[in-house]
Amino acid sequence: IKRVRPEKNSVVVSISGLEFELDVTRTIHENVERYYNLSKKAKEKAIGVEKAIENTLNEIKSVEEKIERRYASKIRVRRRKEWYENYRWFITSDGFLVIGGRSAKMNEEIVSKHLENKDLFFHTQSPGAPVVILKNGTNAPKSSIREAAIFAASYSSLWKEGKYSGDVYYVYPNQVSKAAKHGEYLPRGGFYITGKRNYISVELNCAIGVELSKLRVIGGPTDAIKRYADYYIEIEIGDKDPNELSVEISKRLAGMAGDEEHIVRAIATPDEVAKFLPPGRSKIKL
Repeated sequence: IKRVRPEKNSVVVSISGLEFELDVTRTIHENVERYYNLSKKAKEKAIGVEKAIENTLNEIKSVEEKIERRYASKIRVRRRKEWYENYRWFITSDGFLVIGGRSAKMNEEIVSKHLENKDLFFHTQSPGAPVVILKNGTNAPKSSIREAAIFAASYSSLWKEGKYSGDVYYVYPNQVSKAAKHGEYLPRGGFYITGKRNYISVELNCAIGVELSKLRVIGGPTDAIKRYADYYIEIEIGDKDPNELSVEISKRLAGMAGDEEHIVRAIATPDEVAKFLPPGRSKIKL
């Protein structure tokens, strides 16, 4: 007993370091029941306070998300584009630049303006493919040469025709000519190849991702995209229209980004994603 309070008909006792005021006009059981009821009410109040805090936090989070969505919708990614981004392009796993044409006009342009002595020229055995150039390709390892071949095949009519593999050849710049043999006609974007062709059989594959350090979408052979992308999605030959798929990929990439969602959403717009899709129909690889 710590102290007695005659005026209140009570005594203060200490149990395990805690003080309790007991009513001497009540039995021990009644005093215990009283404290039980008090603790129950306190617990209910605590639960109520906890629930109120939880609701408040949820409301704050909801407001933050609304603000973020509104902010993200107004973000415009401004950066200085590299010259090669006017074409199809990617950087190999070993750091070599590869460019390709999007049209017959672009095929002629990249050969006339950008094919240099140390480069390699790629094309599929079958028609309907972009001209592809591996810059400084004579110094590139086999892995980069193979990735350039995969790029040439994946962005050709092979993908559109639903073919999962194909043959690609590469030659040196001095083997590429715009002048056809006497009596022959070269269509726009076509070239005459002389000498030995070096063939590579490849399986078509493609991935599209976001490179945050450069605020840009990238696309090309899966191994190369894995090397540079913070977030990426693999695609394969499928049944989805490019416009539909570009929207789906854009949403998926943003959904993968967590706290960086608003940045990725601003970078990987459906229009930007569509630039890296192979021709024809595709789908996200599961």
